[in-house]
Amino acid sequence: MEKQDFNAISSQASKSGVTSQKTFEKASNAKKVGRKAKNESEKSSARVLLYFTPAEFGILEQIGAEKFMGMSAQAVAKQLVLSYIRSYNKAD
Repeated sequence: MEKQDFNAISSQASKSGVTSQKTFEKASNAKKVGRKAKNESEKSSARVLLYFTPAEFGILEQIGAEKFMGMSAQAVAKQLVLSYIRSYNKAD
């Protein structure tokens, strides 16, 4: 078995079809997978801070457990605010 130069082997391997398909250049030209990125206007980036008494917070947790399949109180509050916003927009 004769010894070959590493550069000769690597250049020969890079010319093969399989290796040329797996290069970074080919991958960057490939079609992107996954969902499309949102526009800046569609992103949720504004924050709202709510304060509740322990009793009110307990009621939110109870609502989340009973009606929202175990959602946290924070998630329930967000869903309630969003549903109010949607109904407000429909009224206009």
